[in-house]
Amino acid sequence: MKTEFTTPFGSLQLYRFPTTRNASLQAWDSADEYLLNYLNEHFNTQLPSPICIMNDEFGALSCALTDYDRALVTDSLMAKTAIEKNSERNAKHERKPLNVSDTFEFRRPLLAGQSPYKLVLIKIPKTLALLEDELISLQDKVTPDTIVIAAGKITLVTKTVLGLFEKYIGTASTSLAKKKSRLIFSTPAGKSNASRPAPIIVKDDALNFALINEVNVFCRDHLDIGARFFLRYLGNRECADTQRVIDLGCGNGVLGISFLKQTNNCEVYFVDESSSAIASAKATAEAAGVVDRCHFLQSHSLTGLPSSLKGKIDTILCNPPFHQNNAITEEIAWQMFKDASQFLTPAGELRIVANRQLNYMVKLKKLFNRVEIIARNKKFSVYCASKS
Repeated sequence: MKTEFTTPFGSLQLYRFPTTRNASLQAWDSADEYLLNYLNEHFNTQLPSPICIMNDEFGALSCALTDYDRALVTDSLMAKTAIEKNSERNAKHERKPLNVSDTFEFRRPLLAGQSPYKLVLIKIPKTLALLEDELISLQDKVTPDTIVIAAGKITLVTKTVLGLFEKYIGTASTSLAKKKSRLIFSTPAGKSNASRPAPIIVKDDALNFALINEVNVFCRDHLDIGARFFLRYLGNRECADTQRVIDLGCGNGVLGISFLKQTNNCEVYFVDESSSAIASAKATAEAAGVVDRCHFLQSHSLTGLPSSLKGKIDTILCNPPFHQNNAITEEIAWQMFKDASQFLTPAGELRIVANRQLNYMVKLKKLFNRVEIIARNKKFSVYCASKS
């Protein structure tokens, strides 16, 4: 994997988080390059500050602009961790520490107390609802003098995206394409009258409760088809003692809440790296009347779970991601499998739903003594793994 990123603001050593053995992946893209080159060409490295950096994935922007006061806005704990780690790696060049304490808390005022930004840099996310939410929350943190520039692959710079900038910030235009990326320039017009998007309430015949989906939840407007298939194979709910269950990568919490609704003797830990997902799972659990048996944790895999729970979890349910932003990767799923093996009791089970083309059997057998496929259809396989 290439790690040296040369920018007009200096040379950086950048690594992805989680780390990857895929040599074709790196911790920056052509949109990062385009944006930094534009800033250098038009401001000659004398940028206005303070700077707000939104949706930086691994720190390409945050670490390059180390000479300036800048704050990070992200829904992703993995992105925050990657930026912190890369900031530490390049600390010898650091003159203005990155403001990581002001990380975006979902559905809270954007960096409350921060004075208006002079420059806002946005990496365009794949989820339009997240971008809309961020632009609305940004309205009272910019002035007509603020420079707002967004960057993304040309597939993300659509008429709909331009329309969101026009609606919530001000007039918007695009650059020419370079290396399959474009920039968006938007001039703030003092807009501040928009309400942040309400959650989408999803009802489905397969569920006896409603899903309350916030802006950055996977399958925001419907029940995920993999989860739908998995619901019939969540594991043993009959236990004399209280079961401890983890919904790992919980999203809106559909798996864990389904488990809770079918038994009175379990408690569920809902774990996800997205603050939007944790907010969704909590809201769904409250509406379903089971929140008193729930714990919620924003964490990369199980790294944030108390070590006192190691060896004490009875069941872990997981619909692991195989994408990180636009990249296909197995590193996140592998971390989940390794962590699950540490937290399960000797008789505990890890149950996974996965696309059929993802052959997890080999990886799981490295960690568990018993691995079997207990269900399969044309699209998905359900695995059950245990140490005994």
